[in-house]
Amino acid sequence: MIVKIGKGQSCDRIVQAIRDVCERNPLGAMVEVTPVEPEYSREEEKGFHWLLNQWLLSDRGITWDVDMLKTKVLIAFFGAVRLTGPGGQEELIPVRRTTSEWDHEKKRYKKKKLSVEQYAELIDFVYQMAAEDGTVLPVMEKAA
Repeated sequence: MIVKIGKGQSCDRIVQAIRDVCERNPLGAMVEVTPVEPEYSREEEKGFHWLLNQWLLSDRGITWDVDMLKTKVLIAFFGAVRLTGPGGQEELIPVRRTTSEWDHEKKRYKKKKLSVEQYAELIDFVYQMAAEDGTVLPVMEKAA
C-alpha cells in the first residue's frame, strides 16, 4: 500500500498514515519512506528577483546591475568558489545559483533549482542584508 502525503502536511499526518497501514495489516506491514525532491516554486523565484530590483531602485550606490547584486547576495548566502582563468585572473563565483549548484569534481554548475524553503531563507537574507546596508525594502505581498 502506498500512502501519499501532500505538500504542507505535518509529520503527525505521516505518523497517522503509517499507523493506519499497520492497523489494517495486523500480520505486519512494510513501510518505506522515500525522500522526495523539494518543491520548486516560480512564485518565490519571481519574488526574489522583484526584491533585488526594489533594492537596486532604493539604493543606486550598491551596484549598477541587478545581476551583480544577485551575485553578491548569492556569494554572501551560499559562499564562493575561486576560479582561475586562462590568463591567470581570479574570479569569485557563487557556490549556488538559483537554478544550479557548483559541482566541485566537474568544475562546472549542474542544474538544480532552489526549493520553496530555500527561497524563503534567501528572501529573508536579502531583507537582512539590505537592512545592514541601511536600505529598507518594501514588504513582499503573498499572492492569494
